[in-house]
Amino acid sequence: MKKILVSFASSIAIFSLAYSQSLVPTELNIYSDSAYLISEYITTVKGWKDIPINIPKNSLVFLEPLSCNLEYIEDRKLTSLDEYKVLKEDIKTLEAQILALKSILKLSNNINFEKNTRYINSIKALETFFEKKYLEYIELKNKLEGKKKVLKYLKNSIQPTTISVFCPSIETVKVKTRSPIDAKTDVFYYIFGNSEKDKVYIENRVKIRVDRDIKNIKINIFQYPTQKRYFYEGIRYIRAAAPPMSKRVSRSYTEKASVFFYSINNVSLKRNLTKNILISKKNLPAKFEIEVNGHLGSIPYLIATIKPDRMYPPAKAYFYIDGIFLKTDYINTLQRGENNRVLFGEDKLFKVRKEKVKDITVKFSKTHVKRYVKWRYTFKNKHNKKMKVLLIDYIPVSYSYKRKIEPVSSLMWRKYNKVTGKLEWEFYIQPNKTYILEYGYKELKPIEKKKDED
Repeated sequence: MKKILVSFASSIAIFSLAYSQSLVPTELNIYSDSAYLISEYITTVKGWKDIPINIPKNSLVFLEPLSCNLEYIEDRKLTSLDEYKVLKEDIKTLEAQILALKSILKLSNNINFEKNTRYINSIKALETFFEKKYLEYIELKNKLEGKKKVLKYLKNSIQPTTISVFCPSIETVKVKTRSPIDAKTDVFYYIFGNSEKDKVYIENRVKIRVDRDIKNIKINIFQYPTQKRYFYEGIRYIRAAAPPMSKRVSRSYTEKASVFFYSINNVSLKRNLTKNILISKKNLPAKFEIEVNGHLGSIPYLIATIKPDRMYPPAKAYFYIDGIFLKTDYINTLQRGENNRVLFGEDKLFKVRKEKVKDITVKFSKTHVKRYVKWRYTFKNKHNKKMKVLLIDYIPVSYSYKRKIEPVSSLMWRKYNKVTGKLEWEFYIQPNKTYILEYGYKELKPIEKKKDED
């Protein structure tokens, strides 16, 4: 859809002089693949009633209640409307006025404005005259440009139409249109961690940008592709957007299985300007811990475990810890009522160093040798609180009964998987303290015979 150059409300106002039945935008439904503006006109109908109305082009039209029937009667030409003719005449008049001003301003090129004490008063008067004419010229050019934009928008976007509505009994009827609109959204989070108070503050926001001015409208943001449904109106099949499933509140979040959307009331938007809207904010208790995977680089990752009372859909998030920005990342869905692990990133206040301190092989018997391998971890906790540490590392595994491998450690591990060789430790480090953990394995294996020995 082309960019709308003037506000929807302003352009419709031109036609409302002759047609009081003007559509009023009420809802903006934004999906992941499209966006639609819902507008309505409310009237009372009993029996048949003809309604002259201007609808956006490429719109779907439907009625509420379903007991009433809708039928198109006539699509009028835009050029048949008096307001369109007035707009064309205004443009013609402005163009003539601008042409006349151009002729006057050209005279200034033939006048010598050099300072001369004898004619100083006349020169000043001429300068003032031409300055006023130039300002008038600029003003008329702006008016002409604005009216041309309105005319272009009306040609591309508005369809004057007369429709006929039938209701078997007296009804308050809503004539609704569903028209495409250029709208963009960006749902995201600010996630602030407070490691000292064991809290995680989640702020849910959305950025919205549309191609026209909209005032006091309800916005529904669906994070899935467009859903359509079909129902019979009595005359034809009318296709309409699936109705929202949430309560009408100022700011709400709805979840049902994997379906979720946001609803925001009374929002005003400016054309091509991005608006940042707060959806919700929540302060949650959290359990912080440091996770270190020695097999993947020994980087200390800060992780918070939270149990939210609502589901948070996947979206981009900005992570902060103790007032320090850490990273921008994409989070997966945070499930309601379940323990969810939130990865904040590398902890700059926690240092880890891993080094290999032993690797020796000694003869155990005539047929076997024993190998001792050991690594040393040095942890430094620079936080002002005691931190829980989850350490993960691996040792080799044996797939032969002739080769035996056993883990060794200065601290008893919490878990050991004999199939994968994965070891897990869990311990605490006091604030501003250093802790050393050594681990490794001992291996008993047969002495390999040389090939030339038979």
